[in-house]
Amino acid sequence: MKKFFLSAICALTLGLMFTACNDDEVVENGKAEEQKVLDGAFLINEGTMGLNNASVTYYDKAKGTVVANSKLSALGDVANDALLAQNKKLYVALSSSQSLAIVQGENLDDINVKQVSLEFQPRYMAEKDGYLYISCYGGNILKFNMNSEKVESTLNLEGGKNLEGVAILGNKLYVCNSYYKDEQGNYNYLDELMSVNLDNFTQGETLKTVLNPNYLAVVNNRLFVLGFGDYYLTPYTLAEMNMETKEAVSIAEATKMCVWGDKILYADSQTDWSNWPDVSSNTTFGAYDTKKNEVISNVFKTMPASVAKESVYFLQANPSNGEIMMGVTDYSNTSTIHLFDVEGHHQNTFDSNGMNTNKAIFLK
Repeated sequence: MKKFFLSAICALTLGLMFTACNDDEVVENGKAEEQKVLDGAFLINEGTMGLNNASVTYYDKAKGTVVANSKLSALGDVANDALLAQNKKLYVALSSSQSLAIVQGENLDDINVKQVSLEFQPRYMAEKDGYLYISCYGGNILKFNMNSEKVESTLNLEGGKNLEGVAILGNKLYVCNSYYKDEQGNYNYLDELMSVNLDNFTQGETLKTVLNPNYLAVVNNRLFVLGFGDYYLTPYTLAEMNMETKEAVSIAEATKMCVWGDKILYADSQTDWSNWPDVSSNTTFGAYDTKKNEVISNVFKTMPASVAKESVYFLQANPSNGEIMMGVTDYSNTSTIHLFDVEGHHQNTFDSNGMNTNKAIFLK
């Protein structure tokens, strides 16, 4: 199956980037004017490969609607990942465009977007001590200096092929070594989790993991991985990496995951794309409680009936209040987004105003 049909560091609090106005009143010409506090989420829209229509839109929670900004549209080709850094800037990795979009501004009406060209195709990002560590196709890890806005070092991992999800645990960067295509055009799926020593930016140990690993997440200093299998005999698998035994311990079948407090929230969308655009899906949900070391099946209390037959393209939990966003896609229309409270009760359904939304970055 083409990577086109696959896709989405959970979101950080956006009080850091688009500096939200405070709750104080501003008095001008003798009149008190209420400052508007941004309260919602930025949606990262992957776009459609080849159309250069990757974008960022804003969900206004108070109004329950999505706002588009012309400066944040047509950012490039395939927004594979995004990260809100401690320097108050939003970074968007544009894989096919081989570039990094850097977004900065005081508010929605005052935005500056800078494009930085990269030598390789960026996939996923993690931040530590003023640097972005970016996985790339071709087995490369980029060390991007966020102050100079330049790639300071490039590390080509021995045995690295197409690198995907990344996560930092301790002083190591872990990265998924997912697959490669041979000279005959056949897909060969790997089962490796590679590591980089961040103190000297050198290659570390390689661990065996689930087949075709794509996503990583850290909860309570525990590392979780989601593998895509081979799309045929080996299913998508959510597992925990036991760092003592160096083994992957399977938890459940899952196609998407995110950190949800002390839990890993996951969706399992079994989708048949063979007759696209006519597709069929069967979607279920669960969570793994890292405190109790058990799987919870009854995660959502209320859910639109349509979701069970749709393909979930991203899950994201608000780290400040536990709210959950979920996006579905059919690769033909703009994404539909569902919002849930921390108890799993459905709150709102809205259009993302973008194609194939793969991430949400919450503002508060």
